[in-house]
Amino acid sequence: MATPEPILPKPGPPRPVPLLGPTAASSILVGVASLAALLDAWATWYRHGVVVDYAAGEPGVWVADLMSAAATSRTAGIVYLLALASAGVALLVWGSRLRANARLLGHDTRRRWRTLAVAGWFGVSLVGVGATLLVDAGTAAELSTLGVVDSVTAVAQLVVGALVIVMIRVETNQRGRAMRG
Repeated sequence: MATPEPILPKPGPPRPVPLLGPTAASSILVGVASLAALLDAWATWYRHGVVVDYAAGEPGVWVADLMSAAATSRTAGIVYLLALASAGVALLVWGSRLRANARLLGHDTRRRWRTLAVAGWFGVSLVGVGATLLVDAGTAAELSTLGVVDSVTAVAQLVVGALVIVMIRVETNQRGRAMRG
């Protein structure tokens, strides 16, 4: 005797993907990357001060101090790059989940200001990273120039980063309300 084919339940309506984790991760990592930009600017100015003191013949400033300041600056730059990469991945995940939920609800998925805010934040970040990579900062004048660029970039990144965090929270809250109601 043949067994009847099992009847599978009909699939329910598609469910929205959760946004809580990507929203928190994106907000935190954008803030961390913005603070890492400040750390990078501080490290550049610290290195500049050590180079100026060494060139002026200040007592107690040795070649080891120059090497230590350069290592501190390099480490701050690496932390900054890692924070930027992490924030970038988190923002991509958040954006894709937000877009998937908007499609599910039949909403418009093209938000130009959201794209511009995130692109602006990364644009400001890449200016600072590019300046760090392109400027061969060996002299006090070059370090001073790099310090100014890093400082301006860090302040701009803090301002735009705060706007991006607010935008992430607002978008997530709007989508959450649309899904509940």
